Order: sequence, then structure tokens, then C-alpha cells
Amino acid sequence: MTTYNYTINPFNADSLTLEIQQSTITIVLDHISALGSSVDIVFKADLPTGDKTTLDAVVAAHTGIPLITNPVANVAITSTPPLANNNAGNGKFFYQRAVGIRQTLSAGSNTFTWTQSTFPMSQVYAIEVIGAENGDYTDFIVLDTSTGTLSGVPNYPLNQFGFTTNLAPGFYSREAKFPATIIEGLQFKFVYNSVSAKTVGINIIFHEIK
Repeated sequence: MTTYNYTINPFNADSLTLEIQQSTITIVLDHISALGSSVDIVFKADLPTGDKTTLDAVVAAHTGIPLITNPVANVAITSTPPLANNNAGNGKFFYQRAVGIRQTLSAGSNTFTWTQSTFPMSQVYAIEVIGAENGDYTDFIVLDTSTGTLSGVPNYPLNQFGFTTNLAPGFYSREAKFPATIIEGLQFKFVYNSVSAKTVGINIIFHEIK
């Protein structure tokens, strides 16, 4: 373990953790602790010079704004019934859609973002990854729109749903127990650590509401 101490004010541990995880730092973050404005950032090992420079920049840019854990869009969808049929209520219906992404990866950490610009209103039910190999893992983060529709801050990290999630070789599928409503313009950010250079497929399964 290696500890780096900073004086940070204002400070939010959850936001800073996510900012570090979203950066290009290659050493795994262990934890962050604070006493007042004195903040210890602990990594699994010493940071290379380039990573330390990146950490300094992340800390300098940290605003202390808390994560928004339950963003609510300015959209009313009333009394959505169980999916015994495709009736979404309020005169609207569910239509199942699947959007595919083909992503070329290098060995090591890869960061890429996909913008939900296909459906005005939808719900995400599952994500599939095709072509992963043993040892691959990823973070999955939802960012606000480029104009900050929900938070008021462009590209603000609204929530994180995958934390160093290990991917099964060949085919990996994760189905949501509670579907998440996704407005047009929200961004899905992946931080994918790949064992080798390759191309993977990612399918995002939606129910469009219209």
C-alpha cells in the first residue's frame, strides 16, 4: 500500500473515488480516508511518475460536489404496470430494442463512452459483452448529458453500476433487477481493462417507451 496525502477543501470521498477510477491511473485505488481537509489517498502500490502527475491533476480539479445517486428526469411516467403485455400506461407502450457497440481495445485500461441518442425515453434492462477473455474487468458509469440536463453540470457522473466487474470469457450478461429510466443524451462510460488487444461487442437491451 502507498499513501498520498493532500489538503482538499471542499472534499467528497465518493466523487473523488469515481474521478480517480475514471482517470488513466493504472494502479488500483485501495481506499480514501480523511480527517478534516487532510485527505489520504491509498493505492495498492507506488504510482509511476505519470500516474502521480495525473493524480495531482485529479485532486486539483476536484470540486467536492457529491454524487447524485437518484437522478430524476423532468418526465412523468405514471403507473407503469408489470410487463404482462407491452402497455406502459398513460397511453404509452414498451418496445424492446437492442443497441450494439463494437469497441477496439488495447491491452490494459481503455475508456470509451456511448451516448443514448436513439430513444427519447427508454429503460435499460440488460447489458451483454461478447468476446471478453479471462481476466477482463470493467467499470460502468452513467454520465449526465453534455449540457447537464439532470445535474446542471455537463457530463457529470450521475451513478456507477459496475465496479471492477469481472467479465466471463466469451459471453457475459447482466440483467437489471430494477430497470433504469434513461433519457435521450445520457452517456454510458466504460473503463474496460483488457488482458490483450482485441475487439469486443457490447449489447445494451432497452425497452423504448412511446
